[in-house]
Amino acid sequence: MDAHHTVEDIGIVLGQALATAIGDKAGVSRYGHAYVPLDEALSRAVIDLSGRPGLEYRCDYVRPRVGDFDLRQSRLKPPSSLANLFRNDPYERLLHAYGKSFPDAVRMFRREVPEPPDLVAYPETTEDVVRILDWAGDADAAAIPFGGGSSVVGGVEPAVGDSYPGAVTIDLLKLDQVLEVDRASRAA
Repeated sequence: MDAHHTVEDIGIVLGQALATAIGDKAGVSRYGHAYVPLDEALSRAVIDLSGRPGLEYRCDYVRPRVGDFDLRQSRLKPPSSLANLFRNDPYERLLHAYGKSFPDAVRMFRREVPEPPDLVAYPETTEDVVRILDWAGDADAAAIPFGGGSSVVGGVEPAVGDSYPGAVTIDLLKLDQVLEVDRASRAA
């Protein structure tokens, strides 16, 4: 999860909550601020209700490191004929465990990744995709496409439980060319 999407999601949620709480802003000043002493910190909040977009969010947090996670062992092993297309190192598995929504960021910061993908595939050609999908089908493994991880509805999350013997995330990063465009449907 990147900091941009985390800040963006926090800003959207706070903005929606404020808009709901204050309604039409009748009788509300344009801005306000407060210093609030907490247990061991002095917190400052400033709110500007002018309607201009923007959010500045400052807090101390410890960014998760790969070693902070207790990942389960990969349950799958690709055949040697496809091994060069797969990664199963912890960094890749964590990178492909979630999308970029605010709840995904919270779970990652809490180091909660109960179902990472067992393998991450990086196909380079259409034929690679076919070979990976054929192998995954033969292995009865779930195959999950990963275009960029921007799903905010859980579409890239490999949470398959015990329904499959494992999950393979197929990262489409290296499939970066338009090969054909259908003029009628405008599909690439």
